[in-house]
Amino acid sequence: MELKQFKIAVLPLRDKLLSYARKLTDDHSDAEDAVQEVMLKLWNLRPKLDEYHSIEALAMTMTHHTCMDILLSLIHISE
Repeated sequence: MELKQFKIAVLPLRDKLLSYARKLTDDHSDAEDAVQEVMLKLWNLRPKLDEYHSIEALAMTMTHHTCMDILLSLIHISE
């Protein structure tokens, strides 16, 4: 996937991912960090993104897992 395709297929998902991440983390900063990390991972996966049936589903799943990792790290820090 080239940059132009990435901009068309992935970047428009950012607002949806951010909204979902905010609901999961209840923190704007953590949500921004999670989505930034997901976008970077998607960028690195771009040569293989055409193999996925739904990039949106992949991005949502990645956002979920990234947010869970953030929340788990906060729990471990507070212990």
